[in-house]
Amino acid sequence: MSAKQAILTVGTVTANLSLCYGAPSEGHVAVMAEPPLTTYGGAGGGQALAMAKLGYRSILATLVGDDANGENLLHHFAKAGVDTRFMLSVAGGKTAVVTTLKKEGEEAETLLYPAKTGKMPLNLIDEAFMTMPDGLCVRGELPFEVLLYSMKKAESKGIPIFLDANCFRRDFLPHELPKAEICSLSEEAVEQLTGIQVGGVDSSVKAALALSSMISAKYFVFRLGARGCFLFDGKMPYHISPYRLAAFDFSRAGDGFAAALVGAYLEGGGQIRSACEFANAAMALTAARGREADAFPTKEEVLLLQKK
Repeated sequence: MSAKQAILTVGTVTANLSLCYGAPSEGHVAVMAEPPLTTYGGAGGGQALAMAKLGYRSILATLVGDDANGENLLHHFAKAGVDTRFMLSVAGGKTAVVTTLKKEGEEAETLLYPAKTGKMPLNLIDEAFMTMPDGLCVRGELPFEVLLYSMKKAESKGIPIFLDANCFRRDFLPHELPKAEICSLSEEAVEQLTGIQVGGVDSSVKAALALSSMISAKYFVFRLGARGCFLFDGKMPYHISPYRLAAFDFSRAGDGFAAALVGAYLEGGGQIRSACEFANAAMALTAARGREADAFPTKEEVLLLQKK
């Protein structure tokens, strides 16, 4: 295994616009409480950015539109240190845009302009594997054909597979997937597949056992936000305590967690509990930075938090 882990992510990307405003003032114009914030991420894209910030060799296979949003996105990812050779710009395509509207004192509203880039060509995935990655990260939000092809490709090459998801598409068929090294899920994704709302250890164990009958994985990890994470190794359950910082905004913290979990696991030779602890610290730092454009931490920042 190389000194600098190479991690291939197959996923999607979005341009994200966050607007926070107050009550209308004179002329019925709402005054913004904070400056508009533009970030870039997506189901896989955010994870790839967080990987690069942690110092791993981050490779991303995805599609973008050839519009202004796609151009800005490609520039941002390249500047952040992501290998963008397999981020294919689709002629005539439109990049996905997520707009979050937050009125002070009310719940945020999310608007999605979906990507119009067509289906990911499978040969793009083949080309990305030529980089000889140490691990493959795939997302449950991917079209199942792309998800299955990527995982089978990694299996054929003996590359460890890391499946992460905030949610799953309707075409998701877990029984058909090859074995993953780690299956890491949000609480919402766990409930979507099992119907079990994760609370304490008992409900988490019940959900993990239900998942193990659907998805083949060595480890199951549930992201619990401010409560840390839950780990099930097939025999024993563990609750990994969170790192508590002053403020929390978990909108991008899941990407920070997932990237740190995979990177630390590969770098540490499969030490799952220490990888979970590292991921919890990365999640806390990302959440504490809230609306900062560059919210993901460096490896040094994570290690420093762990020493406190």
